[in-house]
Amino acid sequence: MQTLLKYRKILWILILLLVSVGIFTYIQLPKRDIPEINQPLASIQVIYPGAAPESMEKAITTPLEEELLTIDGIDEIQSASLNGFVNLTLVLLDDVDTNQLYQNINQSVSAVRTSFPDDVRAVNINTDLIQSNVETFHIAADNYDTLLNNREAIHQFADNLTAIPGVKSTDIRGLPGETLSVQMEPDALARYQLQPNQVIETISRTIAPIPLGTDQGDDTIRTLTLSSYQDLDDFKATLITNTNGENVTLEDVASIEVITDAPSSLIHEDGQSVVSVTVQADDGINILNLDTPLKEAQAEADTLFSDDVTISSYFSQSTIIDEVYSSLLESLIISFIAVLVIMVLGLPITSAILVALAIPLSIIIGLIPLPYSGVDLNQISVIGMIVAIGILVDDAIVVNDNIERRFLLGDSPLEGVINGVKEVRVSIITSTLLIVFSFIPLTFLSGSNGDFIRGLPLALVFTVLASTLLALSFMPAFRYQEQKLRTKKKQRRSGLLNPVFQKLSNVYADHIVPFSLRRPLITIISGLVIMVGFLSLILLVPIEFFPAAEREEVTITATLPAGTPIEETQETLIAIEDYFKQTDVVKETASYAGEGLPGIFGASIPNSGSNTGHVVVRIDQDKTKVLDFITTYEGDVRDQFPEVTMQLETIVSGPPASADVSLTLKGEDLSELLNISEDINEKLKASDDVSFVSSNSQTKPFTEVTIDEEAMFAYGFTETQVTGLMQLASIGAPLGTFDDGNTRLPINLSYNDNDPNGLALDNLELASFSSDSPMPMIVSLDQFVEKTTIEQVNAINHLNGDRFISFDIFTTEDGDISSIIEDVRSDLPAGFSLSESGEQDTQTEFFLEVGKLFLVVLFLIYTTLAIQFNSLTTPILISFTILLALSGAVVGLFISGEPLSFLGVLGIVALSGVIVRNAILLIEFIEQNRDNYNSLTDAFIEAGRLRLKPILLTTLTSMAALIPIIITGDVLFKPLAVAIVYGIFFATLLTLFLIPPLYLALLKLRKEA
Repeated sequence: MQTLLKYRKILWILILLLVSVGIFTYIQLPKRDIPEINQPLASIQVIYPGAAPESMEKAITTPLEEELLTIDGIDEIQSASLNGFVNLTLVLLDDVDTNQLYQNINQSVSAVRTSFPDDVRAVNINTDLIQSNVETFHIAADNYDTLLNNREAIHQFADNLTAIPGVKSTDIRGLPGETLSVQMEPDALARYQLQPNQVIETISRTIAPIPLGTDQGDDTIRTLTLSSYQDLDDFKATLITNTNGENVTLEDVASIEVITDAPSSLIHEDGQSVVSVTVQADDGINILNLDTPLKEAQAEADTLFSDDVTISSYFSQSTIIDEVYSSLLESLIISFIAVLVIMVLGLPITSAILVALAIPLSIIIGLIPLPYSGVDLNQISVIGMIVAIGILVDDAIVVNDNIERRFLLGDSPLEGVINGVKEVRVSIITSTLLIVFSFIPLTFLSGSNGDFIRGLPLALVFTVLASTLLALSFMPAFRYQEQKLRTKKKQRRSGLLNPVFQKLSNVYADHIVPFSLRRPLITIISGLVIMVGFLSLILLVPIEFFPAAEREEVTITATLPAGTPIEETQETLIAIEDYFKQTDVVKETASYAGEGLPGIFGASIPNSGSNTGHVVVRIDQDKTKVLDFITTYEGDVRDQFPEVTMQLETIVSGPPASADVSLTLKGEDLSELLNISEDINEKLKASDDVSFVSSNSQTKPFTEVTIDEEAMFAYGFTETQVTGLMQLASIGAPLGTFDDGNTRLPINLSYNDNDPNGLALDNLELASFSSDSPMPMIVSLDQFVEKTTIEQVNAINHLNGDRFISFDIFTTEDGDISSIIEDVRSDLPAGFSLSESGEQDTQTEFFLEVGKLFLVVLFLIYTTLAIQFNSLTTPILISFTILLALSGAVVGLFISGEPLSFLGVLGIVALSGVIVRNAILLIEFIEQNRDNYNSLTDAFIEAGRLRLKPILLTTLTSMAALIPIIITGDVLFKPLAVAIVYGIFFATLLTLFLIPPLYLALLKLRKEA
């Protein structure tokens, strides 16, 4: 310490350097609303047009799953085999090399792909499923055709957005693609004596580049090229030679036109058709830095579109971040002022300012390690700094108070600083270690919950470590310099409320401590009864893992009967919009039919289709709250639209929540699996304990085609010929890409059967050749093919290779469906199983994990105290104050009505290291006084007199820092603040009353009294 004081100018420079680095770190740190949650996922999508779910399962899903399940590092595989489409979602283990694993997945898919049918059109592997959606723009027009006419402008706008540094990609919804349709006309083919395969071969040859090599002459090597079509007219004029040697153009036998594809999304807002463009940011980017260039791109976009098209921002994460940070900054400033006021009241003005200076310095210096620990600035890490405000001044207060005490005892500036720091440095370092040991274990929480919360303990620990460094270096150096200058000046005034603190100290030392020491048994029993009574209130505290965010958006996920066309789905969603617009609490609505929302407002549809969609309702929060709105209208809107399965949700302040109960029914017999699932569905919907249930199983009408093979072979046809013609008539066949240098369009070849909505077998004809006749006989397919309408499951779902059907169940407030589950489970036939999970299981797993971490925290605290006091019994006594803090936290949650939430539990765990500091200070001075006083009682009394003021100051500052969060803070953090404030308050009171008699009893037990 003497060396530090001697070279204090170097210390000023070092602190200035650290502050400068901290400021630069703040500028460079990414800023966002919530932390980036890394969920190692991958998806595989296979398109096989026209194939039924069972065919997709057999040809695509099962081979893929069998190969993927052999790869180490994959935790779970879920798949859905739909009509013409397969989607596999792979959940990877957290502790694997994802790059190597993604490589293995790609290799396995490539190996299996060789066994796929030839008609499989696409196999897509996506390993970047977690997107950071920054902003969604709505491009709107009064009619849909206007948007289609602005197709190029919309794509140009998206390209302009992608060109902005920090933007990874854009997601366009509501704008279908275009295809060059080549539809063969059967009458023209017959007239010109052509077969479909001749048309296919000609088109394939026309669009395929043919390498001709090179030509050398005049010492120059020239590449040989073959002249090809220059535009669409050239393509239409492509010649086809029939069997008679006559040349026929392509447009003579086919209708060729650019058509708009069937839309996968239809968006509606305020009576207008909409195309949405969602901007997705690069990982780790500072979201706020994108706000200005995105606004500039939006302003410039007006020149791209026609006058009847408007563009607006529908969702902006920057706006949300501004709102969040404004609220947090307000809380931070209020907390700082509250702590400063308390210190001014309890400390001399210069000491109060000096201690207050430790707050911004500690926060700024504490920022330096954040980027190296993978933490950015978000509301979770910022709240950690706010919690730290009340804790970090404790060290400064204790050091300053003890140095001041040494000065009052007559020590010189050098002796006063050295002795003052020496007397408390062990307890300060120990207290800081206890804070670190209380919070660091929280960083080891697993899964998305751990990723979500990790920034809070790290930001707090780094800030507290910085404060300890300043308390043991900056504070003594400053007090030494100040006292040297003050020796020839008048003595400085004490804090404004110092007389009050002095009086409280005397009352505590002269009355309360002696009473508790004279009546230890009564005091201890009374304290224990109060503590147990407080703890019992936990049974009356509600549990809510993550509360609903205070946002204005309510999303309605709607599912219509399978097979519903997307246009009909949009009509229904608009009707739902109109229903909500009739209320006086709704400001605006929008609907996304088909794919649903583009990953905003925390809503998604895993296996979307033409029968699914979202409705977004923005409410007037001055008139109602989101949860009240959902409670009021959820039941009625379902009654108004009984054919629609609807789930009303709002944004959750945390990782996405799961259903209250999730059931997984497994079995291989698909028919029996469906029958059992229908029985479960009926029982759940009939229960008064269930408010809503949804399932991933639906049936839809299919057309089953049956071929009379005997008749087919009699005509000389093969199954490939027949199915190929039916495929051409129903969905067509891809034939590569049309590319004239300016436009690239996929080519789809089809056969016109004059039935745009189905398959007209009587119009599909093949030529049957016979040795008995030189002329072929034209045979229509209805001669040996029949169509039958049947009901089949719309999707076959697999979990790790096993067929399954899941149920997401939301129960009433006190709903219990355990009896239903047991009844179903007892009636299951052999080969079927029913497992249960859901939000309750998630909460149970969380509490078990936190319980384990709490034991680790207690062990670390006990070990640290045992080393400090060189005792095995004293740490037990000090650790007892943790129970006092727990009881106070429970009382706080009960009185305030706040739930026992995720952060509330973490607040209780964090109290462990905070509250023991008071007991350490008290017991440490009792131990020091035992050498200075002949009477043990006097040692207790004088320790209480000396330590009450810093204990009260540190308690009040810790409470003051978090009270603004309780009053004006976000609902996510209120349980945390309530748990810590009430825990510290009640634990401090009970500590002051119980520690003296308990420590006296311990000394007597050890025969030291």
